[in-house]
Amino acid sequence: MPYHPHDIEEIEGIGLIRGAAMRTQGITITEELLVYSVVHLRRLVRNVPNFPERKIAEYQVHATLMQVPGLSGQHAEALYRASRRSLLKLAVPQPSVIVRELDQAVAAGAIPESIDVAEAMNWQKRAIVLAYTGKIYGRITSAGPDGEPIAGATVYAGTETAVTNADGKYWLPLVTYGENNLIVHAEGYRRSKVTANVAIGKVARHNFRLLPGRDEERVVDEFHGQAIGLFDADDQFAFVDVELGDLPEGTPLFLNYRYKNGNIRLLSVYRKQTGRSIEVWRVTAPGTFVDTNAPLATVFYWEGGALRRTDETIYELREKIFWGHLRR
Repeated sequence: MPYHPHDIEEIEGIGLIRGAAMRTQGITITEELLVYSVVHLRRLVRNVPNFPERKIAEYQVHATLMQVPGLSGQHAEALYRASRRSLLKLAVPQPSVIVRELDQAVAAGAIPESIDVAEAMNWQKRAIVLAYTGKIYGRITSAGPDGEPIAGATVYAGTETAVTNADGKYWLPLVTYGENNLIVHAEGYRRSKVTANVAIGKVARHNFRLLPGRDEERVVDEFHGQAIGLFDADDQFAFVDVELGDLPEGTPLFLNYRYKNGNIRLLSVYRKQTGRSIEVWRVTAPGTFVDTNAPLATVFYWEGGALRRTDETIYELREKIFWGHLRR
């Protein structure tokens, strides 16, 4: 799912009044607390009445933890109180320990609800990856004289995507080390691309000023008998989460991953390319839908509400798509 930045007020303890004060200093999303040093942030809020400068470091920890999908500001506050004050400290204990600490926060009235062990495991997996990847942050505006912010723009870096908020700001938290193609798409504007150099644990900053207009986008839909040819270096894969029951009858999928909780992940064999974006359907389902001995990359067809296993390989299916397209 695309990453959406959090409003600064979502951090527990900041609230509307302090949030409004931080907005006057240009800090409008929680992730911006990770862009600047504690010293710089304290300098920004020094003239804000009744703002606790000593809490800035704590708020940074909250913002760090809130990068984990599903981890709210209240959860971050509870974890901070339990001394889970970094991504690695969140990832280290048994998942049941995280659940117990949040259960205690619920009992104390600090948060409305806890999580289960499966969700704790998902948080921990994400926390480990977050700790060992880089981040990209920036703002997207129009290239006109007023430089209006562009909301709803999509930013791609590898397989990661982010969407800009009302201020045109975006945050990409899971960017691999080294050079990455950073591509921006926004309705009514020309596509823009830069090369971003990212270091582990660091934040690279890239702002964009988009020109109005429209790129010519070629649409190739393998779901309708067309075939995507060779990939270009600018092509970006976008994974779209789809429910198993919503798939069209006869959709071919291949087994991509088995989770420890018994669930499985399948990806569509067919893809749809719009311009430089290549859409792949991603399905998460109970492992009972497939044989326990089915190896990864096994191909299934969604038929009659069940996954039918086939001996066809992904390569054979893709070859069938290609040659079938040529014969048209």
